[in-house]
Amino acid sequence: MMSPGKLIRKIANTFLHPLHWEVVKSPHFKNSRFNMGDALSRAGEHGIKVGTIIDVGASDGKWSKVAMKRFPSAQVLAFEPLRERQVSLETIKANSNKFDYVLAVAGDTESEITLHVSADLDGSGVCDEGDSQARTVPMATIDDEVKRRGLPGPYLIKLDTHGFEVPILTGAAETLEASSLVIIEVYNFKLNDRCLRFHEMCGYMEENGFRCYDLVDPLLRQKDKAFWQMDIFFAPTKSPMFAYSGY
Repeated sequence: MMSPGKLIRKIANTFLHPLHWEVVKSPHFKNSRFNMGDALSRAGEHGIKVGTIIDVGASDGKWSKVAMKRFPSAQVLAFEPLRERQVSLETIKANSNKFDYVLAVAGDTESEITLHVSADLDGSGVCDEGDSQARTVPMATIDDEVKRRGLPGPYLIKLDTHGFEVPILTGAAETLEASSLVIIEVYNFKLNDRCLRFHEMCGYMEENGFRCYDLVDPLLRQKDKAFWQMDIFFAPTKSPMFAYSGY
């Protein structure tokens, strides 16, 4: 059965045919959806190459699995400090020889750090955001773990880390230099003293040689529907896509 949209186009084109005109379905909306899966696909369309995906704040590995589908030849290293997520990560590892994980916070030194664990687990982080329980967990650096495993570049670094981004990137200085894509969950409010708001993060990344080229999943906060967060895609400033400034 023909869809209403196709039927309308067929009828319109019957009348437009003598004028050599035609109504067609535009691909614009499909290619402009602001969701993570489509944005990762667009990264591939931009010619971005990825040898290793580094998923920081990996949770149960759901995001890693999406990224692995878009970059099937890439290795994956996940950082997740919650022991409650270990079973899920072990399952992914058992089913893929390209996936491994570190049960630790990613930071700027190899040490231990206090993690504030929320009741729903998803709101957990180094910085206390209210109703949470504290526990001590290991902390590792991205640079050290990448070297230890001999993981190949170029790198895709993804951060879902609730305001702890700068220490993580400090501990990833060498990896960042060899990265082709960085995806950071950014915020419109300061979650803590270390947190950079989204425009500050754009400035910080530009100082480190990266520019924003895409964004996904903008979210309004529950309290008053003010803009809360989104994920920004950063590519090296030398990327060919920035050579063209037109629409």
